[in-house]
Amino acid sequence: MRPPRRLLIQADGLRRCLCPRLNDVALSRSLLTSPRNLSSAAAAAIVTPPVDPPPVYAAPPRAPTHSRPTPVPPTALPPLEQISRLASRRSPAVFSTASLLVASGALAPSLRLYEILIGACVVGGHGVSLQATAFSLLDDMCARGIVPNANVYTMLLRLLARSTDYVRRARVLELMQQRWFEVGEQAWGWVVLGYLKDCQVEIALEMVVEREERGWEVGRWVYKALVKRLVELGEVQEALRVLRRIEGEFGGLVWQGVMRPEGRSRMWWELLVKGAKDMNIEVTRYVWYKALVHEAPLPMFTPSLGDCNLVLNCAARHSDASLAADVLRVLTEEGLPLSEHHYASLLEATASNSPTKCFSILSHMRSIGLPPTAFTAQPLVLHLSQTKSATDAASTSLLDLGGTADLAAVESVLAAYCALGELDAAFDVYTTIAQLTSAMPTTHTFNILLAGCAAAGEKALALYTLAEMRGMQVPPDQESYDAMVRVCVNACEPDAEGVERPWDDDVWTWLEAMKLKRWRLRRKSYELLAIGCAKRGDERAVKVVEELARIHPVGKVDALRAEVGRKLVWVKGREGREGR
Repeated sequence: MRPPRRLLIQADGLRRCLCPRLNDVALSRSLLTSPRNLSSAAAAAIVTPPVDPPPVYAAPPRAPTHSRPTPVPPTALPPLEQISRLASRRSPAVFSTASLLVASGALAPSLRLYEILIGACVVGGHGVSLQATAFSLLDDMCARGIVPNANVYTMLLRLLARSTDYVRRARVLELMQQRWFEVGEQAWGWVVLGYLKDCQVEIALEMVVEREERGWEVGRWVYKALVKRLVELGEVQEALRVLRRIEGEFGGLVWQGVMRPEGRSRMWWELLVKGAKDMNIEVTRYVWYKALVHEAPLPMFTPSLGDCNLVLNCAARHSDASLAADVLRVLTEEGLPLSEHHYASLLEATASNSPTKCFSILSHMRSIGLPPTAFTAQPLVLHLSQTKSATDAASTSLLDLGGTADLAAVESVLAAYCALGELDAAFDVYTTIAQLTSAMPTTHTFNILLAGCAAAGEKALALYTLAEMRGMQVPPDQESYDAMVRVCVNACEPDAEGVERPWDDDVWTWLEAMKLKRWRLRRKSYELLAIGCAKRGDERAVKVVEELARIHPVGKVDALRAEVGRKLVWVKGREGREGR
């Protein structure tokens, strides 16, 4: 007997659940056969049992990794506590929230409320941008009859510590004095910072000194801000005095809890750089030796090449040879390259103390492959040219060296004699140059002698110098021709007795020779030539001025042109009077 169709359908469904592959077979058959007509009565009798959805298994709850209390929403707190929490979180919504709570009547204005809001203006990280808001709150609470306490005024002084509004600062201090509120240590420090921000350093120093004299404590953070501001304003002497008094025998230990060791090093470094820039030798010397020599066990900081150059220039300006030598020592130890200008600064620092050491420095430069240039020994020349006795002593020192002197040392003595107008002594040194140095004279050596001849108008000695150059096969350069032009012009000047000498036309020969070599006269030489021609009524002075204006267009020649014109008119008028 065949089972009923209902049971067959149920059994078929059970098989499909147990064997899902039958679903694919049924689906393929349904695609091949035509769909059944469900509109018939037999088909309508077939009722498919409802299929229950598969159970959904929820994942078990995860154990909490840490125990954190459930945060209380701000709206569930009392209104004043809500404002306090917003202020502690530095939320900008603290002011709008307080305004809404007060407007709705949920919160009444009180001293605590204003204290919280003014404190939010101070510690909100907004700087002085909320300064107007804080003082408007102060005015509002005073208008409501709420008397501010000392904490409110202290917070206002803290807000004004980075402001230049000295009017409001004076107002707060006056209100505190009227209410007999004492200015605490921190509030006093903020007042000092406010004066420093306003560049009123004298008032800040007076306050610090007065507090020290009374035996009251001064915060180290106040000293830190004071020193920093003094350095920024260029008061390096006062900054050094404050630092020496603070550190005393404890050194950097006094700054513990105020700033890190690198902060202290930076403070001393800024003082060194500012002192060197201002050419303050006392501050520069003290900070240099304290930071790099006396500080134990390691230097406070390592100066850069630029810092060393600043200190070296300061030492050279004040003739501190020991400091200059120590700077070169630090540069050598750090492996930084030494250049010619470093030794030039060392020469400037040593010249006024010991010219003989300068000769040794010049020899050392050439031995290390850094030969002196034409301007390296210029500080030595300036020192020797002050008195003839100093130049004579330097000349004697050259003889004592026994022919081991550098050529630059001999040239410095020659230049000093020429600057003093002692041409005879200069040529005496030149004739014994073989006994002073093993080097041969160069073009620069002869140019020094020619410049001395040009200044004195000694044409005979100048021609002798040119003959020596030809004999030693030393070629002249542009400076040599320029000196010869000046020699010819100055040789025509009146002698010591006032007797005028005839004009030397060789000056035009030297000028044309320079033009053939595409060389140019210096501006001073052009001016000297133009004035010399105008004094003798030579109309070529006008052409010299025009040529000067064309070759050196940077400088103005109007004054020279007017002077040449006046001299030409005066000479023509004198000739006319003599002709009558």
